[in-house]
Amino acid sequence: VVSMYEVHNDRIYDLLTPAAKSASTKEYRRRPLLFKSTELSPDRKVVAGLRKVVCTTLREAVMVLEAGLLERRVAGTGSNSVSSRSHGFFCFEVKKRTRDRHPGPWGGSKLTIVDLAGSERARDAKTQGATLVEAGKINESLMYLGQCLQSQSEISNSSKVGHSGR
Repeated sequence: VVSMYEVHNDRIYDLLTPAAKSASTKEYRRRPLLFKSTELSPDRKVVAGLRKVVCTTLREAVMVLEAGLLERRVAGTGSNSVSSRSHGFFCFEVKKRTRDRHPGPWGGSKLTIVDLAGSERARDAKTQGATLVEAGKINESLMYLGQCLQSQSEISNSSKVGHSGR
């Protein structure tokens, strides 16, 4: 099972659902998805309404991946002619089941690959207007990611110190 989405300007967009034509502006746009709690746990969040594509071969999965990559938001800047303007999430879920006369429940593993948008200095990239606003959002989200990773690292280190003295 493959799913793909991007985070662009603080909104989540499905990369495997085609953009729809807006009645008012006549432009093709994707509807942002919600990030909400699961039914089983209010602490666990998921992207609601994300399209999942079932693939039976590696070749099919790669074709889906390539289709999603074409939908990623990119723009030319002074630093990079094809600069990704969103954080891309590529989620792979491999499911398996025993082939007995009485098959058991499905088991499997999940892998999420994240392609972060580039952080560019506005002065060097010569960004302006909407691209400059995007760059600010990208840099802000990368700062928050860095804070989360730092916090996780501190929690991990403190739990190791607490257990080593026993």
